[in-house]
Amino acid sequence: EPIVSIWDVQQYQREHQFSQGLSQDSEWFVVIASDGIYDVIPEEEVVDRLGKSLYHFTMEGGVTKTTNPLVTCEQLIRKASRAWLKQTPGMKYRDDITLGVSKLNFVTR
Repeated sequence: EPIVSIWDVQQYQREHQFSQGLSQDSEWFVVIASDGIYDVIPEEEVVDRLGKSLYHFTMEGGVTKTTNPLVTCEQLIRKASRAWLKQTPGMKYRDDITLGVSKLNFVTR
């Protein structure tokens, strides 16, 4: 059975005493991934890499550079696929691998 989590952003903001300005300045995103990802890659790595691809820019030689979130998803999917093949030598088994990410923007009332 799938694990379904429902997260109430407004309740979270109330419980953590977010001000309107803080919630607007925060970087919010959602990651949807199957166990084919999380069984072989730590959740922290997935979230860290995807968050950086969505929000962080680096300077290289005076040029602003970002990593496209789609490219990051593809890299993580390939990493998971290689890990599955390594864990099951001689077998061509690989768990289903699903990964998606989206920025969240909240409208304050």
